[in-house]
Amino acid sequence: MVVTLFERYQAGARRQVWDDLVALGPAVFEPEWHADAVAVAATTMERAASNVATIVERLNRMGYRFAVPYWDSEALQESHDRERLRAQMVAAGEDPSWVDGGEPDQFAYTWAPRRGARREQIERADRIVGPLPISLRALWSNVGEVALQGSFLSWVPSAFAFEDELPWPEQGLYSAPLNLSDERAMFGYCTPGTDDIDARYRDDAGRFRYSLGADEIHGAGFSGGSHTVLLPQPTADPVVQGVRDHDGIRLVEYLRLCFDWGGFPGFASTGTAPAEIAALREGLLPI
Repeated sequence: MVVTLFERYQAGARRQVWDDLVALGPAVFEPEWHADAVAVAATTMERAASNVATIVERLNRMGYRFAVPYWDSEALQESHDRERLRAQMVAAGEDPSWVDGGEPDQFAYTWAPRRGARREQIERADRIVGPLPISLRALWSNVGEVALQGSFLSWVPSAFAFEDELPWPEQGLYSAPLNLSDERAMFGYCTPGTDDIDARYRDDAGRFRYSLGADEIHGAGFSGGSHTVLLPQPTADPVVQGVRDHDGIRLVEYLRLCFDWGGFPGFASTGTAPAEIAALREGLLPI
């Protein structure tokens, strides 16, 4: 009896299955392999979404100060016209619900997985820079945006450059928090009124450098760089460029690294980790 890649993944051979998918190269899009690869990717990213939800819940419960709600709170306090702010967010394709919800908790982060939402936008992205790597498409379909930037007050130096009245420690800890953008990050690079990436943003081979998320410096609240993926990239799992100390790492491998360190892979390079990391990574699902 033939055992499919999906069945092998379900049985626990997760790393080997992804290695086998990558080894197929562009052939992974052929009918013989494609449906199996899509099933593996969907299950992988469903497990990744479960891990993100667990980490976010634990961080909120442990008193972590998330940067995104802090920024939202600051924007509301500075905005003199909430309707205008809301309209700007809608025009940018962003969720304006926090504008309508009254004063947000300054540091608590609300996150929910995609669960297949925004399919039309993902199809649009595929038309613009396809074929999309199978794992990236599954990430957008099942996980979506993630933003773990922030810090605990107990982390000295702080892992994020907050600017408020609290007595934050001096910045300088690079925890490299997991943060992921989604397909909308590329639409602003299209020529207005078209689905064509402006030639200025393509390399000599015609590829677009998609910003997957902030690097360890930008993720700490400073001017830094990005983790990027070149598109199109006809592969099961694309290389993510710009991940410190991990040249050539692929997307699923990067997510594994993040979950191994409770969402903060920067500690893999330090040799030590704060006590909170053990609690954050306990019991996360292997992907």
